[in-house]
Amino acid sequence: MGNNTKYLQRLLISTGNPKNIFELSLLLGTVLPIIFFTILSHTQQKIIEVETIKYTLLFLAMAHVSTTVYFYNVKAFRINIISQNKFMYIYTPLILFVFCGCIFTFSSQFFKPYLLLFYWLWQAYHYGKQNIGVYSFISYSQTKKPICRLEKISITLGILAGILPTWKVIGYNVAPSYLHNLINFFYWMGQPVFFAGLILSIYVFIVKNSCFTLLKSIFFFLLVFFFLPIYLSDNILVTFHTYATAHGIQYIIFMTVIAINSEQAKDKAQKQSTLLKSLFLLSLYLIVGGLIFFYSQDLNKLVFIQNHSILSSCTDFLLGGLLGLTMAHFVVDAHAWKLSQVNQRKFILEKFSFIFK
Repeated sequence: MGNNTKYLQRLLISTGNPKNIFELSLLLGTVLPIIFFTILSHTQQKIIEVETIKYTLLFLAMAHVSTTVYFYNVKAFRINIISQNKFMYIYTPLILFVFCGCIFTFSSQFFKPYLLLFYWLWQAYHYGKQNIGVYSFISYSQTKKPICRLEKISITLGILAGILPTWKVIGYNVAPSYLHNLINFFYWMGQPVFFAGLILSIYVFIVKNSCFTLLKSIFFFLLVFFFLPIYLSDNILVTFHTYATAHGIQYIIFMTVIAINSEQAKDKAQKQSTLLKSLFLLSLYLIVGGLIFFYSQDLNKLVFIQNHSILSSCTDFLLGGLLGLTMAHFVVDAHAWKLSQVNQRKFILEKFSFIFK
């Protein structure tokens, strides 16, 4: 690790290098939301600039889901992956949209709490799976080697320590009262699991020190401790929005790389035109989809909707449908980045050639 300091200097200076930009973006996108919301949770005074940053970050945390649509815009992805997995990419999102919409509309009092509890567990698992993916990219970018088994186990323990207390942090008030003791038990169990991940990560770092660079070390412990804010506060800004926003920004960074390298161009002029078109479409999906997800939560508060049963039912269906589309994002994302599959591996290696070549 003797050259780590020099490497960090190069990382900060050589911003023209795609690999450096990617690594630095992921680092800042992960760390800054955690720092910001932690500090904000201890601030009583409301400042316009700070509130603007807050709502921008919260917006990105929700809006990242809609950028998944960009996969459908890439010709190579449509032909080689979507066309061969239509049920996964086309019918599953439709089924989840309708199913969750119906639950929210017709069975909200009975089934909705259980649907939400299931969703929140799946969401935490989804966050964790992306952490392993992020670390895999960083590991290969830094050392040209995949992560070892013990590194993966360390991060997995950190993920489990984040899944176990999820219901306590987000779903306690939604869950039926008979589940409260179980939820408290899960929260308590998360702490020794986290401690086990801490001990193992330190052991792995010491035993396999030669496999770590400075940046890889930072990401390793950052992702092992990704869900640590859950245990440090009772403020939702810390216990949820810290890592939820970091996850969203990570995903936007990955999708931006896909957009930048989405289509091949024959000459410089065409390449520039294609790049602008790709980034415009990604931005459009991000902004429009984000606005729908962000502001739909307040529709039921509007008086004219509350006073009309049909409008109220339609709003419930929309809210449930958006939850279903978020689940569809989990499904599509898990399959799209599955490098064990030949077509996905070929697609991802091509788009991230600045790392894998």
